[in-house]
Amino acid sequence: MHRFYLPPAACEGALLELTGTEAHHAGQVLRLRPGEAVTVLDGAGRELVCAVAAVDRRAVRLTVREHRQHPPPRPRITLCQAVAKSRAMDWIVQKATELGAARLVPVFTERSVPRLAAAEAGTRAARWREIALEAMKQCGTPWLPEIPPPAPLEAVLAQMAGADLALVAALTSGAGPLRARLAEYHTRTGRPPESPAIWVGPEGDFTPAELAALERAGVLAISLGPRVLRCETAALVSLALLNYELGRS
Repeated sequence: MHRFYLPPAACEGALLELTGTEAHHAGQVLRLRPGEAVTVLDGAGRELVCAVAAVDRRAVRLTVREHRQHPPPRPRITLCQAVAKSRAMDWIVQKATELGAARLVPVFTERSVPRLAAAEAGTRAARWREIALEAMKQCGTPWLPEIPPPAPLEAVLAQMAGADLALVAALTSGAGPLRARLAEYHTRTGRPPESPAIWVGPEGDFTPAELAALERAGVLAISLGPRVLRCETAALVSLALLNYELGRS
């Protein structure tokens, strides 16, 4: 069944309307016809099973047949990702969405490439949101990750008080296995983390000063193994391991 996106405010009522690129894709690319079944996702947990009611050049009208409300994914995982080169960052956004990250926070670090001006950073954040939307529709998750504009490491650290367990993928000698960090947390609190955050550095990794700042903020180093991974591979592995170890379906 084909999936489309409408923001929550546009998903009220028994009749919905696709416009713009969504209408073009439905009507001109897929050539949907009245009576065909489609799914609409609102990115906030709602899945609407619909039937095509009418198609014209500017809009596709849908009749809602079934409402499904999905609970937020638990745990709520945040990926704090050092801004990478365009293609790598796009890939990270896509895969993080597929793997159910609740937030993807782009971080400017000393070794981040490229270095974006403020206006360009806003444009790039809008592009990342579009990539996340397409990934959400492709994999069928009803939850769209939050992707704020890129910010310096110090600013992101100051905003991360909500994470109950913060980790950083690192090659330092003190980095422990993820399973051991999770076991330590469970022993200390009696429960698994509900809102973990994982930090992944740029090509060349975080600088020693940045790693020291993360450590002072209580971020614990974990190892992803003996090999030096590309930043996009490290992001994928980190999220996949967290999903596995925390038992997310």
